[in-house]
Amino acid sequence: GQCAGTAQGPFYMGHQFLTDVLLLRLRLAPPMRCSVDPTRSGRAGRMALTTLVEALCLAASRSLQIDEGEIAGNWNPVPGDVMREADLYLYDLLPGGAGHTHEIRRHLDVILAEARILLAGCDCMSSCHRCLRHYDNQLVHGSLDRKLGLSLLDYVLAGTVPSVSEE
Repeated sequence: GQCAGTAQGPFYMGHQFLTDVLLLRLRLAPPMRCSVDPTRSGRAGRMALTTLVEALCLAASRSLQIDEGEIAGNWNPVPGDVMREADLYLYDLLPGGAGHTHEIRRHLDVILAEARILLAGCDCMSSCHRCLRHYDNQLVHGSLDRKLGLSLLDYVLAGTVPSVSEE
């Protein structure tokens, strides 16, 4: 007979893809915390992390002269303390890896500085094609906010705790 039930999600499809990965663990000390829960309260945290990953990928491609289509990234909260730790990971999009993540690790200081320039150097409200947006990241355009990403990066680089303005 035919199934009368309904599917319960979310569902995740997987695909095995062997490549090189660079994992960066971000730890936030009090008073900093970064909610990433799926409710509205976690939106800013998700946007800050997504923006920082995109900025790192763009900074790496520009600094190391890597094609934008050969490096990508994402983030995950660390199980156990999802408010204080997140894993950022960058990976080669070429099967088997092209060694780009190894170069990124070797030149991480330069790439972090370039990411800061990228995030601070635009006058748009959140993101645009002059700073963060490009064809390959169009699915996350609505989740990019250079000001949130810059605040998170400044915390990583200098321990500067972000403040919230009136606007």
